[in-house]
Amino acid sequence: MLHDYLKASDKIALTLAQPLSVALRNLDGHMIVIKQNGQDATVMTPWEFGSGSLRLRIANNITILDAALKTAEDTRLAIIKELLKKASDRTGSPVTEIKPDMPESAEFQKQFADLMAQPAAGTQDIARIKTSELKLDKNEIPVTVLSALGPILDQDVK
Repeated sequence: MLHDYLKASDKIALTLAQPLSVALRNLDGHMIVIKQNGQDATVMTPWEFGSGSLRLRIANNITILDAALKTAEDTRLAIIKELLKKASDRTGSPVTEIKPDMPESAEFQKQFADLMAQPAAGTQDIARIKTSELKLDKNEIPVTVLSALGPILDQDVK
């Protein structure tokens, strides 16, 4: 199978470019349309995992990723601030934005790509999830979500 080479105890370093945070948030539930007072209404319906332990691991994983994303956002803003100062020094007048035709734009793109490719701090503590815990026969979790969960998903269902 796809991730058979990963054991449950393996620690993996995740990058911020991986869509894991979005995938974990999609494990909250799914939208369904119901009739309410004769009108169609859309409501969020939780997935049926039947496991408090799984829900806690998902919540902890989201907390870890949120902290890593906050650090990345702070770093992105620091890069922009540094490049704006560099552009202001180069032009001799205050620069308030980095435009696509500026040399600082290419430098920002490079530094940001490098940032997103780095292993995110704390993500080595992300808990793994077994596919059996997701009860995929009952919960029709989109394949795009399952694919994004790949780095932490242990395939124990055939």
